[in-house]
Amino acid sequence: MTAFVPAEGPYSAYGLGLGKVHSTRVSEDLWGAVGSFPGFGGTLAHLPSKGITVVVLANQDDATRLTADLAERLLDQATVASKAG
Repeated sequence: MTAFVPAEGPYSAYGLGLGKVHSTRVSEDLWGAVGSFPGFGGTLAHLPSKGITVVVLANQDDATRLTADLAERLLDQATVASKAG
């Protein structure tokens, strides 16, 4: 997905979808989505330049910060491993 498509209708207030953000940890732009629900949190992060995607899920209230940080750490480790060959 390379274009932002705004949500319309009954789901527009939720802000669902992918977002693009610059990661200072991997020094590149990545696509991602975060979300939480009572007892659950998750992050999806995709690094288009490397074709790497990670998904982190946690069974914990308000786990967004935890899963987002772990997703970035995993992307960082994957980029280091891909450079090493």
